[in-house]
Amino acid sequence: MYLPIFLLLSPVIVKAQVRSKKPDRAVYQPRVIAPIPSDPMHSGDREHSENAGTQGNKEQLDGTNASLQDENEFAFREFSRVKTLSRESFHSPSKGRISAEDSAQLVETQLDDQAMKGGIPPLSQLRPFPLDDIESALPISPRLQTNSTIQQAGNTEIKLIPPKPVQLESPDPTGAQNQSTGPIELGSLSPLHDATCDGCDSCGNNNVWSCDSMCCDGVDCHCRNGWHFPITNHFGSDRWFATTELMLMWRKGDRLPPLVTTGPSNDSATAGRLGEPSTEILFGEERTLIDLRAGGRFTLGAWLDDRECQALVGRYWFAGRESTHYKTDENETPVIARPFFNVNSSPPAEDTLLIAFPGARENSRISVNGTSDVFGADVSVHQFLYGKYGGTIDLVYGYQYMRLDEDLSIFSTLTNLDTSGSTPVGSIIDVNDSFEAISEFHGAQIGFASRYRERCWSFNSLIKFGFGSLNRIAKRSGTTSTTVGVDTAVTNEGLLVNNNNSGKISDRTFGWIPELDVSIGYRITPKLDATFGYNLIAMTDAVRVSGTIDPDLAVNSSSNSPRVPSPGMQYSTFYIQGIHFGLQYGF
Repeated sequence: MYLPIFLLLSPVIVKAQVRSKKPDRAVYQPRVIAPIPSDPMHSGDREHSENAGTQGNKEQLDGTNASLQDENEFAFREFSRVKTLSRESFHSPSKGRISAEDSAQLVETQLDDQAMKGGIPPLSQLRPFPLDDIESALPISPRLQTNSTIQQAGNTEIKLIPPKPVQLESPDPTGAQNQSTGPIELGSLSPLHDATCDGCDSCGNNNVWSCDSMCCDGVDCHCRNGWHFPITNHFGSDRWFATTELMLMWRKGDRLPPLVTTGPSNDSATAGRLGEPSTEILFGEERTLIDLRAGGRFTLGAWLDDRECQALVGRYWFAGRESTHYKTDENETPVIARPFFNVNSSPPAEDTLLIAFPGARENSRISVNGTSDVFGADVSVHQFLYGKYGGTIDLVYGYQYMRLDEDLSIFSTLTNLDTSGSTPVGSIIDVNDSFEAISEFHGAQIGFASRYRERCWSFNSLIKFGFGSLNRIAKRSGTTSTTVGVDTAVTNEGLLVNNNNSGKISDRTFGWIPELDVSIGYRITPKLDATFGYNLIAMTDAVRVSGTIDPDLAVNSSSNSPRVPSPGMQYSTFYIQGIHFGLQYGF
């Protein structure tokens, strides 16, 4: 007896189940399409019910169409295979309906029909209705202008709706300032700054001093692009970084030959000669230019891409001028001599030019002055190679320049009182020798730079090698002036510089410029670090002032051989090292 009751109530139960089922969020549900009855009287009588598809609504026939459930009417049909027709075919003004040629343009997806009970033929045999017929049969608004974002699917339209931004809410009310209502662009998270981007750890309990992740340019670690980014892309402060440092540096000293000597005053012929037991060297035979000097270094760089994987960096550095001075006179040192090796004597022997000697010279004095300047610059590209756990390694390559410029002058003056020589008594003799050595490097550079940050502390290192052309220049000049009364005679020869080696000579060679720099930093503001470190830079095969002076101090005042002093140059490796303190902005 329950079977007839169940059969009578089954349509109501089925209808209730269909209306009560709701799709899961963001899960696509296929559309259910009901065919239009042939009787025009039913075309205007429909009711709207909840759709089981993604749109949430579907149009279903009302009670007057409930008779479609019998054997003479069509049943609902659910499908997941879609036949589409080109837009041009649908809107062709010359065709009222779809022709056989147009139907050949239908494209069929590789899915299966899911047919419910009814008399609808297979989808492969269905012929799409023109949109005009459907619009005239359904109580919908007039069709608007076709939008490029609407996809035609069979006899219906599927609107593609972009997802809405999701606002992330923090359970901590104090973190409201870090909420973002906009989509996060993964491209803005820089692997160069921090491969893990694991957030900003603060220094102790001070949240203002944000440190750990180098992607954190500010306190809030947003690493995002604002609305103004297209304008400030290449001029914004986040793209630039700079460092200024005070450098305290020591040079490799230069060992000069003995240039000023003294000795006993009992014999003017041997006083101050090299090799004599009583000779004392006043200047030379030891390293000079070794004192601490203050210099500086300036670095300016800019990121070349949004992800901060490539940067252009320029540097300029200089070491403070180092100088050496020596002077004395007859009141301070009764015996003053300039030693040299006399090639004209037979046999050649050590000799001296007496500057001060009791009874033979008066108004005597001598001074030696030397300076050393070194500076350099480079422009390089820092290319990201590897980054992990807050550390990065960059490949560094580019152009490098370095110049070492040194000079030395020896000046002496005396009044002759010796009557045994050819020089008139009372003659004033001034002798000057001047030497200049220049080493100038132009070349390429390649190396590696690394950076690691942990909380407020950072560690930076740089090791690179410059290689290229090293131009070495030596300039020598000498003058001797003899004044007798009001007459003065000047010759272009000094003691250690004469026609054999005076003038300018130069050569070129292949040179290396290795550099090592390490530093540690402490973050004092969100973008400012205080740094302390060590730096070493060298130049191979450089010419120094000592390399422009004949090592034997040989002098040949005649034109006979051998031609000395030698015009050649001697070379050695120069280096400068020191510590530096600075402020670093950016990163």
